Amino acid sequence: MSGNRHTIRNLDPELLVEAKVHVLQTGRRSLGELISDAIELLIEHETRDDELDHVCGQSSAA
Repeated sequence: MSGNRHTIRNLDPELLVEAKVHVLQTGRRSLGELISDAIELLIEHETRDDELDHVCGQSSAA
């Protein structure tokens, strides 16, 4: 189990329903694991976007 914990309070309720259905249909993962993985991917994506914006901002300022 990952040492990182994230809250699901702010997720779209419809997205949670879809995630629960996916977990039940596939039987491969728990809902908690699925949500943790999705949040981790979202954080990585946002971090990459922020880094790219920072790099692009520096190059256009030069």
